[in-house]
Amino acid sequence: MPKAIRIQQQGGPEVLKWEDVQVGEPGPGEARVRHKACGLNFLDVYQRSGLYKIPLPSGMGSEGAGVVEAGPYININVLRMTIQGLEMQKAGLAAMQNAAGGASPGNSEPSGREDPSKK
Repeated sequence: MPKAIRIQQQGGPEVLKWEDVQVGEPGPGEARVRHKACGLNFLDVYQRSGLYKIPLPSGMGSEGAGVVEAGPYININVLRMTIQGLEMQKAGLAAMQNAAGGASPGNSEPSGREDPSKK
């Protein structure tokens, strides 16, 4: 049976639970991603801790990579373009944040530049 890390309530790391989950077949117009790798980042920590409110119960991991399994009536080429478009939007947002001197995803230093005082 597939497993997932889920939370039933918000709190510290102790609320994370490794649980069995039911995963059905994708229906008409739906797709499913069979995850091979999932990333946990600050968004997930903020959601788990309660800083960002989310409906419960909830799963953790807002980023993932895996195999897309399309149901009936899904044009896999359109789905592929949609996924690529989302990745391009994400890369564009990171580039805009870097250009504006903001912190980039996964980097606490603005623009990914080193602080000269830390050398």
